[in-house]
Amino acid sequence: MATLIMKSIECIRANDVVGADEPYLTVDGQPVWSGSMKKGETEVLSGGRAGETEITGAVLVRLLETNNSSSKQIDVPHRVDDDPTNNGKAVFKTSGTHYEVEYRVVA
Repeated sequence: MATLIMKSIECIRANDVVGADEPYLTVDGQPVWSGSMKKGETEVLSGGRAGETEITGAVLVRLLETNNSSSKQIDVPHRVDDDPTNNGKAVFKTSGTHYEVEYRVVA
């Protein structure tokens, strides 16, 4: 068993043209963070609102964005396995949206 720690999320290009996006992250379908972000903003997640998620094997990290009570997945899910050397960045990108999530895995 290992622990997945979400370190930060950066909004490089927002989905919403006016106002802020309402992005949220899930790990294997379970919500781990939600917020409100505009282009150029970064939110530090580790030690804060996202907390830590215990994982065994591989999990899928998804980024979704809420608009008018409906959710839309941004890009494809990012697979993270329980290898403690698995530290990286998940890039979620569509033609109009771009987010990057930094994470690490610890034993």
